[in-house]
Parts: sequence; C-alpha cells; structure tokens
Amino acid sequence: MFRRIIEDKRNFDFDNDDEKKVLQSHYYSAYKRTLVIKVPFSASGLSIGMIFLGNKVKDQNLVKHEYGHRLQLKKLGVIRYIREVLIPSVKSFFVNKKGGLEQDYYSLPWEAEADFLGGVKRNNKI
Repeated sequence: MFRRIIEDKRNFDFDNDDEKKVLQSHYYSAYKRTLVIKVPFSASGLSIGMIFLGNKVKDQNLVKHEYGHRLQLKKLGVIRYIREVLIPSVKSFFVNKKGGLEQDYYSLPWEAEADFLGGVKRNNKI
C-alpha cells in the first residue's frame, strides 16, 4: 500500500491533462488542475469540487465527463450545481443502472452538457 502511495506522489502532476495517467494512479492524481481521488468500490465517478473516481474505471471518457461536471460546478456555483446537476444526476444514475440504459443516462441534459464541456464525443444531444 505505501509503495503505491509513494508511486502516486512521484507521478503527481497538478497540471496533468492525460486521462491515462489518472486511470493508472492507485489512490490520487490530478486532471487539469483538479484533484482526483480514487475510491475502492466502483466503476463510476462523482464530481463536486474534486473528482471521485472508482478504482474499477477503465474508460478515459469518464475522466473527461467528470471534469465536465467540475466545469458545470464552476459555472453554476455550489447551490445551483447541487440542485440542478448533482441530485438529478445521482437519482438518474441509479434509475438507469437498474434498467441498464447507459446511453439514455448520458442523453440527459446535464449529462450531455458534462460530456460536451469535458470533450467527450458521444451520440447524445445537449
């Protein structure tokens, strides 16, 4: 465990813009001046000031998508972000996860905007 923490410390670059480096980290990294914390139980992510990314995430687009949410937070402010993005996003994630409707999830307006802002190319609409 300590060896991996030291490895993350050596590889830490606050200005990193490479999604692969984020995915290769063990516990923490940064992406475009945003702290990324790896959590040990998920293949998804959450963004609220910093990015929390599941240690099972393999998709570079998820890093970009969560960074898009970070930009939404910056644009909307904390209260509006929580009300207009975070709460609907979390609710929709669990509803769509049950039904296996991933593409529908990313077509929701706040998710499509996060994709757009983060530079994800998907077939969703904003």
